[in-house]
Amino acid sequence: MPARDYIPCCAVYFSLRVMPWITAGALSLLFLFSFLPWHPSFQFAGEYGSGHNAWTWGFGRPGNGVLIAFCIFLVLAFAVSIPSALVTAQLIPLPGNLRIFRPVAVAGITFLTFVFLSIPYLNMVFNSYPATLWFKLSYRLVLLAVGSAAMEIWLELRRARNLPPPKLECYR
Repeated sequence: MPARDYIPCCAVYFSLRVMPWITAGALSLLFLFSFLPWHPSFQFAGEYGSGHNAWTWGFGRPGNGVLIAFCIFLVLAFAVSIPSALVTAQLIPLPGNLRIFRPVAVAGITFLTFVFLSIPYLNMVFNSYPATLWFKLSYRLVLLAVGSAAMEIWLELRRARNLPPPKLECYR
């Protein structure tokens, strides 16, 4: 049989205009999911209720310092990601020499949010505590936000060197 060349099927370009919006969207959903129940409605930490969300779990009685830190960094990451996306869309001006610091700041705060959510997540996984779908989705959303923020740093470094945006090609 003769050798056949691969035929390009499709290509996905990783754009610097899109990545900040993925980060902002993931953090927006994470902020909304933080108000939904993360722990089932049976007795937990000596209280009864309809389930604990991130805010009641962190700031309620007896309180959880790790989730307090998560909530603080979540609000900071959410507040920083929206203006960062608006800077990328060129709706807010930013000097050219500060362009690399914008994604680094967003990625750093988002990474700290990830770290402080990972501690209760891993505690629930390894101690077989039940968790709701909202808690599991929140963990995946913060992973998506950290990944897209890191990708944004890489894209900004590629832009500074005048390299083309990376692409993922599929062949058939």
